Amino acid sequence: MKKIIVLLLCAAMLLCISACGMNVKDKAGAFAMTAEELNEALEGRTESELLEWWGAPSSFFSGLYGSIWTLDERYIAVCFDYKTKTVESASCGELDEKGYIS
Repeated sequence: MKKIIVLLLCAAMLLCISACGMNVKDKAGAFAMTAEELNEALEGRTESELLEWWGAPSSFFSGLYGSIWTLDERYIAVCFDYKTKTVESASCGELDEKGYIS
């Protein structure tokens, strides 16, 4: 009986922790994430979902299928799989003094 209670409490705690975490659907929350957190949160997401959540991108890749969103002095660059239109990888960081990705 004690084991069941402990397991239920642990499960409830994990739910609370994940609910309090940053939300990738919120643009400001996504920009506060690390690259690892961002990649994990965007895994399997589609291009249309990101457009719905964050609006139109600030820029696009030249020669690659991807988009770049900016907020203040930060960027999120997302590469999509051409066929499935799902996220392949994402990176984020600070823009340089001219507003470019360095």
